[in-house]
Amino acid sequence: MPEPFDISELPTGALSDEIRRLLEQNADIEPVRFLDSEFLVRETDDATDVFLVLSGSYVVEQGDPRRPDGRPMMLGTGTCSPAEPAFVGEMTYFAAGNRSASVRSAGAVQALRLKARHIDRIIQGYPGLTRALCRRFSQCLRDGNQKIRDYEFLFAMKMQQIFAIPGQVLFRAGDDSAYLYQWIYGRLVLEGDAGSEVIESEGRRLGFIEPRPFFQGKPYDKTLRAETDSLVIGFSAESREQIVRNFPALALELLAP
Repeated sequence: MPEPFDISELPTGALSDEIRRLLEQNADIEPVRFLDSEFLVRETDDATDVFLVLSGSYVVEQGDPRRPDGRPMMLGTGTCSPAEPAFVGEMTYFAAGNRSASVRSAGAVQALRLKARHIDRIIQGYPGLTRALCRRFSQCLRDGNQKIRDYEFLFAMKMQQIFAIPGQVLFRAGDDSAYLYQWIYGRLVLEGDAGSEVIESEGRRLGFIEPRPFFQGKPYDKTLRAETDSLVIGFSAESREQIVRNFPALALELLAP
């Protein structure tokens, strides 16, 4: 938990005229100090405090359910000084809802705890701080857009719907594993040296058909044939990296020797 600190601890003359005036006119603003690795804001929290960081560094993090170890994904960092402060947690002022990311101190951080009413006053009469607030908001938007573009690249998969007619062969033993096939409906048969296997439900894991050769980049060792009108999804080998990222547990299982 943060603890109060005396604003006079900061170097004489370090605070801008606007910050000094803000403190003089709003005696209820609370200066607080965070120790190393303490959270200024927590993801999914419904608190609405906004912090103006005056000194120290912080890390912005977001939970990533795709990571099996549960570690958060780092979105960015910041380092502040009284001459170049930064707002943290300001998105709760602009949009209702729980916080979308966490901010954790990296070393000691000194900040001002602000309420929505203080942000209203800043926008009304503190142009320098308003510009800092707008810069922070714009940076969050840019970071969010970049993250969306990153995820589109990392997790978008090239795929096609394949409508197979009775007797149509989707792949033969010895063919390159050009697609990862996923059963949707119909009756298919896998034919191999050990016999045949009928596929007519999504009972297999994620509905994937003979996925091991695809993940290992090896030729198919069986032949897949449609017995009835069938629909399957074919994920292209061009998207193998993205497919591994989308299905990491399955990939690890099938890539294991």
